Amino acid sequence: MKPILAAGAMDQGVITPKTKLHCEFGKWQIGKHWIHESEEKDRWGLLPVGQVLQKSSNVGAAKLGFLFGSDRLYQWYRLIGFGEKTGIDLPGEQSGGIAKPEKWSKIQHANISFGQGLTVTPLQIARAYASLANGGTLVTPRLVKELRTFEGELIKELPPGPRRKVMEKKTAATLGEMLSGVATDEGTAPKAAIPGFTVIGKTGTAQKPILGRGYRSGKYMSSFVGYVKGVNPNYVVYVM
Repeated sequence: MKPILAAGAMDQGVITPKTKLHCEFGKWQIGKHWIHESEEKDRWGLLPVGQVLQKSSNVGAAKLGFLFGSDRLYQWYRLIGFGEKTGIDLPGEQSGGIAKPEKWSKIQHANISFGQGLTVTPLQIARAYASLANGGTLVTPRLVKELRTFEGELIKELPPGPRRKVMEKKTAATLGEMLSGVATDEGTAPKAAIPGFTVIGKTGTAQKPILGRGYRSGKYMSSFVGYVKGVNPNYVVYVM
């Protein structure tokens, strides 16, 4: 979620690649609540946006969410396809959900900035990252490319569905450069590195919720989403 947040803020001129955010050395108080980094050892001060993503700072993302503003953040998440079905040709798809910004408290705004307090499907995440990989266009995914007879003769092609431009090509390229630091020894996914290639991606650590009562202690859905720079055609891979 953090790179998607950064993409929207950058595309709308709220931040630049040189913007720095103070990560409060690992914890930040909002009212009676505290936001912590995922590891006790993660105690960062002032970080540029690219390192906020590379280190996956919750505090940095929360501050970025406040800079973006609740209304713009909500509209951006909807533009990038969160809270709506992707339109894939498969029954039973879920749309996920995100509350209207007028219902957000300050701590909810912070949480939504780094991925808590809303529901998003793996397909929606893969689709959003495909828009980074292809230069800023959100596509309607398809399962089947074409229909052929048993003998292999083409019956019908099933072209990609509707597309919409969601960000500038420069924004997508800049985010890609930032995310190239994740699959390195300094990032959160060194094991995702592929020798000789540049892997652009992001780790995810989603706490499992107790409906209406917060989150389960020590229970997570771990994930990684990414693609390889300069490989044509590009494939986005999401593993959870």
